[in-house]
Amino acid sequence: MLATWGCTTFSKPTLDLQFVGATSLDNRITFSRGSQATLFDSAGTLVYAANNTIRNNTMVGAVAGTPGTDPTNWTNSVPVGITQQLVGTGTENGITYIDYRFSGTATGAIVIRPDSEAQVIASSGQAWTGTSYAKLISGSLTNVGCRLNMRQGLAAGTLVSQTNVVFTPTTAALNTQRFINSVASMDPTTERIMVRVVLDTTGAIDITLRIGMPQLEIGPAATAVNATSGTAYYGPRFDYTPSTLAAQGLLIEEQRTNSIRNNTMQGAAAGTPGTAPTNWAISGLGTLTQTVVGTGTANGINYIDVRFSGTTSTTQLVIRFDSTGAIAAANGQSWAISAWLAVVGGSTANTNNYTLANNLFDSGNVYIGEGPSITLASPPTSTFTRYSGAGTISNASTASIRPYFYFLFASGVAIDITLRIGLPQLEQGAFATSVIPTTTTALTRNADVASMTGTNFSGWFNATEGTVVAIGQMLSVSSAASRSIFDATDGSTNNRTSGRLLVSGGGDQATIRSGASTQFQTSSANSTTTAVKNLAIAYKASDFAITSNGSAPATQASGSVPTGVNQMQIGSAVGGSEFLCGYIRRIAYYPVRLPNSTLQALTA
Repeated sequence: MLATWGCTTFSKPTLDLQFVGATSLDNRITFSRGSQATLFDSAGTLVYAANNTIRNNTMVGAVAGTPGTDPTNWTNSVPVGITQQLVGTGTENGITYIDYRFSGTATGAIVIRPDSEAQVIASSGQAWTGTSYAKLISGSLTNVGCRLNMRQGLAAGTLVSQTNVVFTPTTAALNTQRFINSVASMDPTTERIMVRVVLDTTGAIDITLRIGMPQLEIGPAATAVNATSGTAYYGPRFDYTPSTLAAQGLLIEEQRTNSIRNNTMQGAAAGTPGTAPTNWAISGLGTLTQTVVGTGTANGINYIDVRFSGTTSTTQLVIRFDSTGAIAAANGQSWAISAWLAVVGGSTANTNNYTLANNLFDSGNVYIGEGPSITLASPPTSTFTRYSGAGTISNASTASIRPYFYFLFASGVAIDITLRIGLPQLEQGAFATSVIPTTTTALTRNADVASMTGTNFSGWFNATEGTVVAIGQMLSVSSAASRSIFDATDGSTNNRTSGRLLVSGGGDQATIRSGASTQFQTSSANSTTTAVKNLAIAYKASDFAITSNGSAPATQASGSVPTGVNQMQIGSAVGGSEFLCGYIRRIAYYPVRLPNSTLQALTA
């Protein structure tokens, strides 16, 4: 098959991954992250990526019989007088199901637990949603009441609170009967959550019930069902710019931890002065009046509004996001601090030097100096905006770091300002990444890992010659590192064809290695920025080229092509390194070495 660009005819791509505006990945891509993560959806709202914390909703391990063997990780409890028969498993309209028959006479509850009550550790204030498909296969609901139960507890088997949604399964198609129960906000004392299907019996019953693909996900509303067969599901992130709603593509980030233990304002209470969020502290008031106006969310971003008014007797107002000694740190580490800020009442009159900063402390919690900080170029406005900055600790006595926000003023002046502060974050790294909401403890977002292997790779790849066209974008250029858009390898760095964006040294780089020897490593003429980069790399024995954004290709007429290449990492490099920390917009592969003029045209 041929394609035409201008007057040039060439092969069509055998692979064309389009990520901008996508809602799911090509089924040849294997994706994992292993933890929750946030994104901005197409409406500009901060949400969690698709997830399902139930580890096995495709009934793996189920064996028919009386009582039969429940799916792996499932546990059922049946009252005395009731017999369980596991009839079998299957699929209906794409939904994997299990059929249970319960018969006998009893007054009590049949409880179907799709996972261990010890599995999901939740945090206070979080919203969760449980769902399950259900269908009546035979029998009647006489003496049976069905409910979808959301159970919250301090530990496995310890109940703190629960909610129930009564449902009535019918014989209609399974995919038309999905039942939902949501918890708007976790009980403040709760650490664990589980969704269960409960059948309350009040006499003689004989019922066969079909249960399909239960799901337990963080978030206030049910999303599309996600299949699991051994581990929880945490899905890819197709991100949008919240201000413009422009689709950005697939977000790939390295692992990061938000060390601020409570950035969702847990424990805050309105009043004058009101109560700051748990672990937070406000100082420097002097004769000013503090009023905690309240908390809330704006486009999914948790915030607190605090008013400061009166005539000043000090010169600095400080809002600290965590306690002294709570966040371990060391000399030489890079840290990034960020927060959403806005002025939602009064004005910035008589104030200046709005700054996100960090105090440093030694092992005895004695203050020893200042750490990484960023002073805003201008005061916050009414537009809720995320500000960030980063730096490296340069104090050998450092044992801990404490993040805070402050602004300055002269003594004896009148001020009246209501500040909105949203989701502050402190993470070890040279730049800020996507927000990690916390409620009671520091939390880690694992790395996004996407790859193609086996026949999912070999079905489109040509070992002897080819061209990769990739569009990517870094979100920061503040650290000296390589960031990979793609890396096609033999599972090592010995044989590889990779495309990188270089933070240091400038340029967009191609690296081609064969037999553990570098054959071609050349950068295009473009310097590296956070702008979208359109990169093309072509390879053939003694005929290599790279270009980006329409620049003249850099070429080389010598060198061997890699051998044994059998996989491709997307947005990172082999071995879990060189994460792009940005967006993949497109990866296309042509099974021929395209002409230089075509490379230039395709990337312009």
